[in-house]
Amino acid sequence: MRKLLLLFVGLIFFTGSSWAQEITIGTGNINKFIPISPDWNYTYSQMIYLQSEIDTEGNITALQFYYNSTPSSLSNSNDWDIYLGHTDKTFFQGGYQSTDWVPTSAMTKVFSGIINGAKANWITINLDIPFAYNNVNNLVIAIDENKPGFNLGDLNYFHCTETPEKRSIRYVTDGTNPNPNSPPGASGTVEAYANVKLTIGSNLPAPIAVTNIAPANNATGININGEALSWQFGANTEEYQVKFGTSSTPATVVVDFTSTLATSYALAGLTYNTTYYWQVNAKNAGGTTAGPIWSFTTAPQPAPVAVTNIAPANNATSININGEELSWAFGANTNEYQLMFGTSSTPATVVVDFTSTLATTYALAGLTYNTTYYWQVNAKNAGGTTAGPVWSFTTAIGTGINNPSGAEGIHAYTYGDVLYLETATTEVALVNVYDITGQLIMQGKTSGNNLSTLNTSALSNGIYVVNVVLNNGIVSRKISIKK
Repeated sequence: MRKLLLLFVGLIFFTGSSWAQEITIGTGNINKFIPISPDWNYTYSQMIYLQSEIDTEGNITALQFYYNSTPSSLSNSNDWDIYLGHTDKTFFQGGYQSTDWVPTSAMTKVFSGIINGAKANWITINLDIPFAYNNVNNLVIAIDENKPGFNLGDLNYFHCTETPEKRSIRYVTDGTNPNPNSPPGASGTVEAYANVKLTIGSNLPAPIAVTNIAPANNATGININGEALSWQFGANTEEYQVKFGTSSTPATVVVDFTSTLATSYALAGLTYNTTYYWQVNAKNAGGTTAGPIWSFTTAPQPAPVAVTNIAPANNATSININGEELSWAFGANTNEYQLMFGTSSTPATVVVDFTSTLATTYALAGLTYNTTYYWQVNAKNAGGTTAGPVWSFTTAIGTGINNPSGAEGIHAYTYGDVLYLETATTEVALVNVYDITGQLIMQGKTSGNNLSTLNTSALSNGIYVVNVVLNNGIVSRKISIKK
């Protein structure tokens, strides 16, 4: 069994849109003069961390070393170059003057600069270049401290953990700064390593943005129902998100990140003549790729369909002068309507002006007997106005209209081809004869005597209505002709 004091802690967290995991290796608190020795002018060291201690593939983006004192006590030892590399080594051979260094050609220089610890203890170094660790080989970390000068003090050291093997090699000097490309013989090998935290993110590249979209960007004339957004995912997509709305930077999430990779989104209930914006964002462990923002514009609203299913029927007759109503059914896309009514064949009287309260009836009252009325319902929306057809109806022939004074003295009857009118007045009056459909078929006048006659030889057998138009009103009488 390996006798090794080791603490392995894996913390998964997210930075920006990609995940990262923090691996902690080592729990010791002794001074082994690595990764640097602040009480020497210069240090060059290498430390091996085993794959079994890391056990995570990904991009190493930051290192942390545990410093026993305050960061200010590193003021003369804070100019570092850092190299990372893969190695098959599990320990360093030899001791004093050992040359068992891992060559810099087998490593990557990932940091060069001043380390600035914000606090004592764990000092974080964000790497200039991420290192893609393969989780197959062991990891070597090389530290080259280049600032002349030193920081004396018994507490000025980094915490280290002892190991059975020589897991580190170091060179310290107050003389010439060593060249990592051709390091001198070591000051010694060390059965320890410096406690370290590795920040490891995914080495999976972020997804490729989606392509092959529909509708095409800036498309116009899109239906408000029955359409769909569609797209094709790029490489490395593990999850996706759809944003949609009328803002040029759409903020409404209609599909939140999910690993069920649908390639379409159905649209319904859109608004006519409106520009919509949408975006598909692709995501994986390596990060999120925001798609471009595309747009389309819906079709203008079509003009309404004309009203139908009217009542009374066009050209209807014998309509009551009170208690009837007009009715209709609106066609598609009607937002407002207007009702025109009157006795002109092109009705001009607006009885209901354009309103969005879509009533489908209009009550009639106070009409005139035996009169033809015309009406029209016009439908309207943002796309235009559709004028309805002009329909008509004729009211019934009145009986006893106005019941004028003297009406009781008027009698009408027929004999043969003669219509006899007995009147209590000698007033010359207009006489109108209607058939039962309300059509005027004959006219005449009274003679000015109490008895007048009209020739009815042109009339067929049947029931007729005789209107006698007096100065003070109209009197109606029903007659029967039978020859």
